Amino acid sequence: MAGFIRTTPPADAEGRVREMYEQARARFGYVPNWAQAFSLRPGVLQGWVALLQSIQGNLPVRTYELATLAAARALRSSYCSLAHGSVLVTRVFDAPTVTAIMTGAPGSRSSRTNAP
Repeated sequence: MAGFIRTTPPADAEGRVREMYEQARARFGYVPNWAQAFSLRPGVLQGWVALLQSIQGNLPVRTYELATLAAARALRSSYCSLAHGSVLVTRVFDAPTVTAIMTGAPGSRSSRTNAP
């Protein structure tokens, strides 16, 4: 992320940013790039979380993660594709199925034009 925006490194974090990083580290085991992006405006994180909860609260995990993975692919974001592909492997499909979805392999839902 440092190539695009200068964020506060975890070692330099103080106050609200440090708290935000500690919460992310407790949940994920590390401080993700997206959390570091919020270091510039930590108050915005609350709005982002509220938006995500609103969306995720109205969709099954499978639907949300497939839609998010499709958006990541359309944006050519390998970081987001990996993150959401990992959730799909952990919570919805097995690894070969997610690989087929990512590559558009024949028989995967993403390769069918009439897939829901």
